[in-house]
Amino acid sequence: MPLICPVRHIILIMATVTRKRKRTTPDIGQKQQMIPYHDKTKSSQQQISDRFSTLWSVNIKRRVVGDILSQHDKWLADNTAKRNKRHAKHTDLDQAFWLWLKGQSTIRK
Repeated sequence: MPLICPVRHIILIMATVTRKRKRTTPDIGQKQQMIPYHDKTKSSQQQISDRFSTLWSVNIKRRVVGDILSQHDKWLADNTAKRNKRHAKHTDLDQAFWLWLKGQSTIRK
């Protein structure tokens, strides 16, 4: 039975592990720029991916562009009204916290 050197075994394992790719997701503003560009130029998803990848110096995959274009109503909608309609479950606790937070910010100045 051959002997396995534990150090050599660790080195081989570490050499075969690949680094995970960095996840790149465009923000809402970037997504909102892609949709009108597609509507205006009728470019393919790969062409849009290439253009905005070079424009923003970020690797944007074709599948990401496809997902954005398929949900164009979601990204072009005005979401501020949706956020403003949300109310606290315990308004008195929320108000007390808000007053405390304002007090803390004036103390630190």
